[in-house]
Amino acid sequence: MKKKVARWIPTLLILCMLCITNVYPIQAFVSPPIYNEKKLDEQLHTWIKQIIQDKQFLAWEHSKWEVKSLGANTHMWIVHIRHQDKDIGYMILAANEQNQYTLMEYGNGEHAMFSQHSLEGTLSNIQYDTPAANTFKPWYLDPFHALWVADIKDASPMIFDGKTPDRYQHIEKNWEQFKVTTSHVEEPWNVIHEVTQLEQIKDGIYQDPYENIQWMLEEPQQLQDLEQIQSMIQEKKVLLCKIKILTGNVNAPLSITGYHQWDNETYLEVEQFGSRFIPFSLLQAYDPEYYIVDSSADQQ
Repeated sequence: MKKKVARWIPTLLILCMLCITNVYPIQAFVSPPIYNEKKLDEQLHTWIKQIIQDKQFLAWEHSKWEVKSLGANTHMWIVHIRHQDKDIGYMILAANEQNQYTLMEYGNGEHAMFSQHSLEGTLSNIQYDTPAANTFKPWYLDPFHALWVADIKDASPMIFDGKTPDRYQHIEKNWEQFKVTTSHVEEPWNVIHEVTQLEQIKDGIYQDPYENIQWMLEEPQQLQDLEQIQSMIQEKKVLLCKIKILTGNVNAPLSITGYHQWDNETYLEVEQFGSRFIPFSLLQAYDPEYYIVDSSADQQ
């Protein structure tokens, strides 16, 4: 009898170790966010009801949505707004440790964030072999670090912007290091305030930042105050914003074309293959530079 018990001891020890290994991460993560479909649907209904007050979003009223995770343990989701089997917009939301949903960003137009259709179009325009579109996975840190990543065996990954056709070859070789050094905001969902009521909608003027590059030679405006920026938009000034992304290797100029004033947060509207609404508080974490463009110079 003692010999039989002895033979079982190593097995029991292994089972105990496996149990401890599986339990520990759950104990270490206090109150983990849980995907609650009913609660999420209610939150989406609340936000969409407010957003459609802006006439450019009216098509959302009778649309459907599709929710997908942005990866294991990210506690973030991409919501594609669809009408007649086509993307017409998107929302990205995150859950904090209190299981409250935060609206990270949202946008309008057929070129939605992490659109599989847009990615397939980008890959079809490349003149050499590329991985199939379904091998690309979304990687999202915040609105300024949203990437499609395809792991390639025995080679560096292939990386594209999650919204535009841009490829970021300069970070492909250092991808593993980039992932842990790029964050400006450790937990961006805790920077953004909760929103429930859309209080004000303002439209501005769009100008392609590369159409007139005179602004690149000028000094940035001292516009760090939200009220100043809102005033520029209301006065129909052509307003551009430049931030450094991807560990400072890329200057990203954005045309600010309006804003949505919610009860606790302002989302600036930028044009980037369709409209994107980005929280002002998160934008400020990247030390943006603002420029006012003289639109009359283009007419001469």
